[in-house]
Amino acid sequence: MCCWKFVHSYDALTAYGTLATAVAAVVAVFFSWKAVNDQIKQSRTTLWRSLDEEFNGESRRAQRRGVAEYWIKHMTADSKMESKRDKHFESRIIHILDFFETVSFLVNQGVLDSSLAHHTFWYVISGYFHAGRTFIEASVKEDPTFYADLCGLMKKWTTDPDAKDLPTFFSAELNA
Repeated sequence: MCCWKFVHSYDALTAYGTLATAVAAVVAVFFSWKAVNDQIKQSRTTLWRSLDEEFNGESRRAQRRGVAEYWIKHMTADSKMESKRDKHFESRIIHILDFFETVSFLVNQGVLDSSLAHHTFWYVISGYFHAGRTFIEASVKEDPTFYADLCGLMKKWTTDPDAKDLPTFFSAELNA
């Protein structure tokens, strides 16, 4: 009889109601978290697609072909040119390096998934990074914040392509 009284008391009903409300709140928080997490993943995927489309868009492809043509015509003729600064080459490659600095910033901030960026851009980032190394080093000397994210990402990805691969890389970029 003692238990029966407790079940029918207002205190028990209040306790059960509070428990049900708490469970509903936990379930609502879980589903809200899941929805936000799914939205973040979708936003990251959308960002990745837009960066990939920008990089492979006609305007950027024209820039890439211009860099490749210039490199093949001027840089391969004199292997010492790689260690010298060439203002004409730098004026062509700077836009591509800036694009990769942005990609690197987004990866370093956790906005863009590192594995997606690596899978999509590793080969071209490493090729342009190596080709523009003299320019990057000079820029960093002037201001250590220049290309800080790109240099940091390259250290994480531990890529250092051999200069012998650049003719192959730029030949492929001509067909981009």
